[in-house]
Formats: sequence, C-alpha cells, structure tokens
Amino acid sequence: MNDDVHDDNYLPRILTNILDQVPDPYFIKDLDSMYIYANLPTAKLAGLRTPNDFLHRTEYELCSRLTENADVVKEWQFQDKQVSTSKKGLSMLDVHPEAVSYPYIVKKMPFYDNNNQCVGVVTYEKTLQTFTPNDFVNGRCPGSLLLNRPDDFLQKKSVKSFF
Repeated sequence: MNDDVHDDNYLPRILTNILDQVPDPYFIKDLDSMYIYANLPTAKLAGLRTPNDFLHRTEYELCSRLTENADVVKEWQFQDKQVSTSKKGLSMLDVHPEAVSYPYIVKKMPFYDNNNQCVGVVTYEKTLQTFTPNDFVNGRCPGSLLLNRPDDFLQKKSVKSFF
C-alpha cells in the first residue's frame, strides 16, 4: 500500500508496514465506518483488485461480493458503532455462502489515536479451520486438542457420548 493516502496521525507508517505483511485480512475503519486502511488479503477476500479500492469508502460504496447484501452491511456497521462506543472488542463467526466458500472468525477492536480517543475500529479476519473425521484418521489434525473437560459445565456422561 505504498500509494495510499492516509492520515499519519491515525495510521503511522510502521503500523501499515506491519499489517501489509500479515497473511490474514486486516482493515481499519473510522467512526463513520469508512475504510482508512486495508491490506491485500482483505482485498482478495472481498474480490477486489487492490487494497486502495477500499480507501475512503464505506461498504455501501464498494462493488464486492461480500457487500451485496444490505442487511449484512447494516449489521457490520452496527457492530462498528457498538465497538467504538463500548470500547470493547467483539468476536464473531461470519458465514457468507454466496460470497466465499468458507466461514471465518472476525475480531473487532477499538482503534485509538495518540490522545487515547477512539477514532475507529480495527478488524481482523481468520479462516475457520475445520476438521473432518478423515482428517484425524489421515493425520491431518491440529497440533493441540483438548481431550479433558474444560470446566464442570460438561458432565462425564455427555463428554463420553460426544466421543
């Protein structure tokens, strides 16, 4: 994103240089849900050519397969407002079968300026890893599995019936 135009008071070059190298989608929107930063994986997820296609636009102004549903866009902007006013992050599971063939985990966090004022929302997206029984049989499984009860909420009987 060398050609982008942004306010260095909100987005120091060191931050954008780091986020440009991250393989997962990251983007930052201001309090009006206008994009002030997006990395290349964000553009690929949305089906856009370049991250600059996002800058100074809201989802309503984008021509993307992810933003075709106005109800989804309205919900995203509601979430942005919720994060910026509550100053608390949100974690969600997004599923868009008409746009992408896999679900992803979305984390939204408040974005602060040098005066500790919330000036927007940072969003991070990660593809949800799913595993089938065949993956386990063939040795393609995550490096860590929790095989014990995480707390007393699950009873031994329900854990045994689950496995």
